[in-house]
Amino acid sequence: MEAPAVLALYNALENLGVQIWVDGGWGVDALLENETRVHKDLDIALQEKDVPKFRQLLESSGYKEIKLEIARPHNFVLGDSKGHEIDVHVIVLDEQGNGIGDDNIVGLGSVLIDPPQGNMSDYLNSLQRMRALPNLSVLFGGHGPAMANPYNKIDEYIAHRHEREAHILQAVHSGAATPKEIVAHVYTDVSPKVHPMAERAVLAHLEKLVADGLVVRNDHEQYLTA
Repeated sequence: MEAPAVLALYNALENLGVQIWVDGGWGVDALLENETRVHKDLDIALQEKDVPKFRQLLESSGYKEIKLEIARPHNFVLGDSKGHEIDVHVIVLDEQGNGIGDDNIVGLGSVLIDPPQGNMSDYLNSLQRMRALPNLSVLFGGHGPAMANPYNKIDEYIAHRHEREAHILQAVHSGAATPKEIVAHVYTDVSPKVHPMAERAVLAHLEKLVADGLVVRNDHEQYLTA
C-alpha cells in the first residue's frame, strides 16, 4: 500500500474524528520518517466505538472485507480492487482507561506467534503501540484474569521476546541451524511435549532475524550467522 493512500486514509479518518494507531511496517517507517520497503498492507488499531464509521468510510471508497478463516470481529482485513489491504485490530478503552488486549497479551498462558500468519516484527510493533496508549489502568487479555499495572505487563512481554531472541541468536552462533536444534538449546525450561509449538515460535524469531540482517537462511532451510 503506497504512502499517498495511507496518508489519504489517515486524513479522512481524522476528519471523521476517528483515531487510529498505525502498526506494523508502516508504523516503523512513520517513526523513521522514511519508507524503507514496499508494504503489502497497512496495519492499524482503532477503538471498537469507531468501527461503524471506519467501515462506512472504507466501503464507500470501494473496500470490502476479505474472507479469511482467521478473521474475527476484532481482527479483520479490508481490501479494494487496486490491491490495497488494511489489517484492522480493534481495541476497547473505557473512560477509566481499561483496555482489552485481545490475544496480544493474555492473563494466563503465553502467546504463540506462528508463521506465516504470525509475524514477530509486527507483533513486537503492536506491543509498542499498545504501550503508547495513554491512561491504561487495567488490561483484559483474550483469556485469563484481568491484569493490573498494564504498562508493566506490556514491558514484561517485550523484554521476554527480546531475551528469547538474544538466546536464539546465541544458539545460531553456537551452530544450531534449524528450529528443532535451536529449541533443544534454548527451551530447556519447558516440557518436550510443547517443543513442536516452540519450534514455530523460534521460526517466527528467525524470520525476524533474517529481516534484520542478523541471520541468513540457506537453500537447505538452515539458519546461519550473517
